[in-house]
Amino acid sequence: MKIREEMVELVHEFETSGQTQTLFSESKGIGFHKFNYWYRKLKREAVTPQGFYKMAISV
Repeated sequence: MKIREEMVELVHEFETSGQTQTLFSESKGIGFHKFNYWYRKLKREAVTPQGFYKMAISV
């Protein structure tokens, strides 16, 4: 499994766990900073669409 797919699953599991990021990352054997990086990255991507959109501009 690729790291991104693994982190997507872990972030989803974290959100339903009710634990803090520190406790969750410790229980999974992941460094807090690594988990926090992926958590913020995936949340930012969920809010900000990636890529370009074609916009119709009428003058």
